[in-house]
Amino acid sequence: MRHYLPYIWLVCILFSNYKIQAQNTLIDSLRTQLELRPEVTQERIDILNDLAFEYIKADPEKGIELISTILWQSDSIGYTKGVFRATIHKGSGFWTSGLYDDALKYYLQALSYNVNDEEGYEFLYNNIAETYKKKQQYDSAVSYLRKSWVIAEEKVSSRVPPLLASNLAEVYMILKNYDSAKHYYEMSLNFSIRDQYDRGKSYAFSGLGEIEFINGNKQKAWKLQKSAFNIRKEINDKRGLIQSYTTFGDYHLAEKKYALALNKYDSALDIATSTNALDQIYALYFKKYELFKSQGRYEEANTNLEQYHLVKDSLESQNFVSRIRTIKNSLQRDLHEAENGLLRAQQLENQRSIRIQILVILAISAVIIVLIFYIFRNYRKLHESRTDREKLEQLNKLILRKNDEIEKINKNLDNRLGNTNKMLAESQLIASLGSWEYELATEEMHWTAETYHQLGLKPGSVVPSMETFEKHTSPDTMEDLKSAIRRLYDTKEKQEAQIEIITSHGERRVVALKFFPEIQNGELVRLYGTNLDITEQIEQEDQEKMIIQSLLSLSHKANLKEFRFDKFLEEVLLTASKTLEVSRASFWQFDPSMQVLVCTLLYDARENNFTSGQTLSGREFPEYFKTLSNQRTINIDDVMNHETTEEFRNYMIDKNIFSQLDVQINNDGQLLGVLSFASTEKLRTWTFSDQRYAGSISDIISTAYSNYQNKRLEREKSKLIEKLVRKNQNLSEFAYVISHNLREPVAQILGLTRVYNHPDSESIKGEIFERIVKASAKLDHVIKDLSAMLTEDEDDNFTIEEIQLDEMITRIEKELEEEIKTHQPILSKRFALNFTIVSNKSFIANILFHLISNSLKYKDPERELSIGIEAAIVEDFYEISIIDNGSGIDLERFGDKLFKMYQHFHGADSGRGLGLYIVKNQVELLGGKISVSSKPGRGTKFTIQIPVNQIIEQQKSVLSTT
Repeated sequence: MRHYLPYIWLVCILFSNYKIQAQNTLIDSLRTQLELRPEVTQERIDILNDLAFEYIKADPEKGIELISTILWQSDSIGYTKGVFRATIHKGSGFWTSGLYDDALKYYLQALSYNVNDEEGYEFLYNNIAETYKKKQQYDSAVSYLRKSWVIAEEKVSSRVPPLLASNLAEVYMILKNYDSAKHYYEMSLNFSIRDQYDRGKSYAFSGLGEIEFINGNKQKAWKLQKSAFNIRKEINDKRGLIQSYTTFGDYHLAEKKYALALNKYDSALDIATSTNALDQIYALYFKKYELFKSQGRYEEANTNLEQYHLVKDSLESQNFVSRIRTIKNSLQRDLHEAENGLLRAQQLENQRSIRIQILVILAISAVIIVLIFYIFRNYRKLHESRTDREKLEQLNKLILRKNDEIEKINKNLDNRLGNTNKMLAESQLIASLGSWEYELATEEMHWTAETYHQLGLKPGSVVPSMETFEKHTSPDTMEDLKSAIRRLYDTKEKQEAQIEIITSHGERRVVALKFFPEIQNGELVRLYGTNLDITEQIEQEDQEKMIIQSLLSLSHKANLKEFRFDKFLEEVLLTASKTLEVSRASFWQFDPSMQVLVCTLLYDARENNFTSGQTLSGREFPEYFKTLSNQRTINIDDVMNHETTEEFRNYMIDKNIFSQLDVQINNDGQLLGVLSFASTEKLRTWTFSDQRYAGSISDIISTAYSNYQNKRLEREKSKLIEKLVRKNQNLSEFAYVISHNLREPVAQILGLTRVYNHPDSESIKGEIFERIVKASAKLDHVIKDLSAMLTEDEDDNFTIEEIQLDEMITRIEKELEEEIKTHQPILSKRFALNFTIVSNKSFIANILFHLISNSLKYKDPERELSIGIEAAIVEDFYEISIIDNGSGIDLERFGDKLFKMYQHFHGADSGRGLGLYIVKNQVELLGGKISVSSKPGRGTKFTIQIPVNQIIEQQKSVLSTT
């Protein structure tokens, strides 16, 4: 039973973390047992397997490294069960690193071994099921869990583990088969009570509570969840307590008890933070975000959403780096094993060659001795008769024939040795692994062909020597080489060094050197070693670092409070294009019907420009749209020979696209669009790293989109508040007009009417009538002002169009022709000839008309009037200024009243006092602002600023389709 403890621990580790002290004690115990069994036996391999699994739980890389030794030793003694268990452990190492595809590969490989180990297969099936569950392939998970269940029931003890029943229940919950889930949770509870397994009881109670809550039995659900909570509190199960508090919060939220729900989520968050459970932390932040959003508390919701993305990005980055490191270490170990294998093969071949030569020499010597003995024995007989001479001649022929056969054997041996050396040279060339030998007695050095190639030399073109090698070593790493050689002579132990060499072609390469000593009678007699070209590995590591830095930088920018989505999208596509070394990178969005993809932005590296506006229809390309909705990633190495892009053939030929990589962009569970990368120079094989990077970029865009949407909602909220404030101000002005300006003419008309109807007013009726007409005209002006004020911003969806400023100024001059003739101003225009504004034409015309009219109206009588009109684009604003040298305004006295209704600053007859009020409101409706600088007697300057990008905000937003 001891041999299968690691499998039991693998199942348990999916639900809880063991105490470090207990694990260290177990590791020490296993090490002690190994010291008592130094020879390679089945029992020693079993102990090594147990130790490897303990290492995997603490340090997967160390555990996988030990497993390589176990596999080699198991093969050496033909112990299949040892190979079987080590293969399972290797899969577990990749599982704990989050590399579920690699884990599944080794688990399925373990299934191929035919060993008599029922318990081992029971836990292997469970591990495969857990892996399929992580990959969201739940039908396969159920199949393997049932296989594990069958083996558990058929064993002598027939004690099915509680966690096996709980696992089956959990999968059925995911599949929404609640009857089956309830059945297995009840079985898990019975098994846990049987085994006195408290943690199993808590999971069973919690699962049964979830089912009761789904079925509407809320009171029973609460009772079961509290039972689970009490057990977890008693055994101090931190992750279990997090789950209980989260579940309580969900139940309170379902009942709209927001304060209680928030309290439970905070309790769960406190425990998750103290245990650094990042996966629970970001999930809790998202629940708090949903809670605050449902209450309309958007600021707090946004804060929790930002925390959710920060923690999630951190966790994904850690997992991504950990997975890359595990893959890299695995490849390095495989390369190291291949390197050692080559060295062992070379040494064995050398030893075999020497043995064969010795055997050949001994065989030849034996034949010669036999022949000499035979000749000597028959010498007398040969001299006695001619017949004997003939026999001697035959014997000579026999000797010659034997010599020929020996020569053929030598040639075959030479050919076999040559073929072996040729295979060794080809293997070294493939692995970029060279080797060398140095005889201290003769000072002779030998290089393999790959060593020559690494130095950029033709094999045999120079005499191998340490001086020649040093000549090709970069001065920057020369001391590292010499230090390693000195240590080798001093310690007579293996040494390593990493140096940079400069080939005969001037190319710089990085080489990892290993030096091995050969000792005879305590003396160093020979040196040999390997030189591995790791330039590509170093470049790949640098590329991985650059990718990680790029993702972290973009992720940080996507979560900034202030950013422009269109500019951010440009940076993302530009960065991704350079990182993946592709010529086209684009972002496409679905329209509301989800049947049309619109190209929001496309970067073409060949032209170094951005374009947009292209569309793809689901009716025209149904297969692609179907695949896109079902697959996270569409990986196409050859677009001309792939079923998904067969319908795109003409499009691909037109765009010169060879290979394409498309990734879904999801936002809050909805398919937002697709991120597409295309190679237009040659066929491209998309690596795992390429696909992972593209997926990360997709997640970053999704985060940025959420950020943008939140900011857009905030802006709309602010605009709505501003509009309400302005409406309120208008109502106040309206009340003022009604109470003052409207009451006065109405009172005059009523009073004059009463006088008009009096019997004694016959003589003055004409004068009374004239006064009634004047009062009526004043009343008409007030009513028109009120109408203008009420209808001014009635339609927010005003038309946006291009305005030629020079043409508009010319039309205003014609409208003010009489005033211009009267005042004879000097008009000057200081802006570009074709200066264009994109805005609402009627508003801009009305604003400029009022400001130019005011400059004419309030001319200084002491000097000639000059009016200047300036326009330019300053940062993101159209800036227009009207400058005059008129009578000016005392801003210290009238600044706070300047833009209010019915205000006069140049006498009561100067106007109705409504123009600047209308100008200010219309400027603000355009999203702009107005400012004034003036001094009495020196003139006035009005400056208006209108956003350049308002057309994008109102009509052409890159996200308007969603």
